[in-house]
Order: sequence, then C-alpha cells, then structure tokens
Amino acid sequence: MFRVSFLVDDKKLPYALWALTTIAVGKPDVDPIINVKKTRNGVAQATGGTLLEMFAAQLKKDKPKQFNARYVKDWMRDAGLNPTSHGHVLKEAKRTKLIRKLGKGPHTTYTVL
Repeated sequence: MFRVSFLVDDKKLPYALWALTTIAVGKPDVDPIINVKKTRNGVAQATGGTLLEMFAAQLKKDKPKQFNARYVKDWMRDAGLNPTSHGHVLKEAKRTKLIRKLGKGPHTTYTVL
C-alpha cells in the first residue's frame, strides 16, 4: 500500500475526489492550501505569508474603493481562515495605513488608501 499526496486546483477537486473514492481505501483527506500560485515547475508562495500581506494582495486583486467587514469575513472564509478573526485583520490594516475607517456602528465602511 502507498500514501499519495498531490495538489489539485479547486476547480478540478470534485473530479479528483470522485476518481479517488473508486480506488482508495478509506476517504481521502482534503486540506485547503492558501497563499499559493501556480508556476511552471509546480507551486510557489504567492505573498510573504503574513495575514496582512495576503489581505493586501486580495485588495490589490479586487480593487474595491470601499468595503465593509463582510468583505473581510468572506475573504477569510474562502481562504480557509477563521472568519471570526476579521477584526484583527482590520485593526492591523488600519495600523499600517492600508485602509481607513469611515463611520461608526454596524454601517462602518473602510476605504483603501
């Protein structure tokens, strides 16, 4: 018997799991990998690896003028991170002058600097 480990693009994951369940003993383990980009020779780290650098890269990619906390929660959930720690990301982004807070209360928005 052998244990096989490989990386699969998220669009191809259902097909890979379907193929593995027909021949594998037991169910396959699936672990999301964040902060990765495809290269010619495999995969590499997309950013420096800190949470703030990954968030800055996401802001650069999406280019929102303004956003709210829901945007950060959704990004963290999609990246496989704990969305309840979105406040830490927002606090660190404000501290490093990446974003600016606009308003108070439940309708708080943030603008990208």
